[in-house]
Amino acid sequence: MEREKSDIAKQASDAKQFNLNQTVLENMVQKKGEEAKELESMVRRKGNELKELREKIKKSQHTEQELMAINEAMANESKARKDDLHEVIVPGEHVKIENVIGKGGFGVVNVGTYTNKARSVTTPVAIKQLQQFDEEVSTRC
Repeated sequence: MEREKSDIAKQASDAKQFNLNQTVLENMVQKKGEEAKELESMVRRKGNELKELREKIKKSQHTEQELMAINEAMANESKARKDDLHEVIVPGEHVKIENVIGKGGFGVVNVGTYTNKARSVTTPVAIKQLQQFDEEVSTRC
């Protein structure tokens, strides 16, 4: 009889401990689920921000004032330097802009690829997109 009481007490204690462990685990699972939802939401927001930035970059073109400043800066350079600058100015359709790798005072830097269609060669490149280009910037470059 005494042994049966002891066994029943042990079983009750084990059941209580099991219920406690189950409650702790359920709370942990719930907390991790909430953290996962928060991370998913953050990933969605960052994905939307990246998409918006890519769209903005696709739509961005130099203004007339920027083009005039670029042309003026190039006109002031020596013949050799002018040739160098013309080599780095490529048609937009030859460049595929991919991920943002940095931002600075002058603009955004992306990683991308440049395809030399004449040679059928594709090269990974870093692409700096100027936020603004005016006479002051052209003298600092």
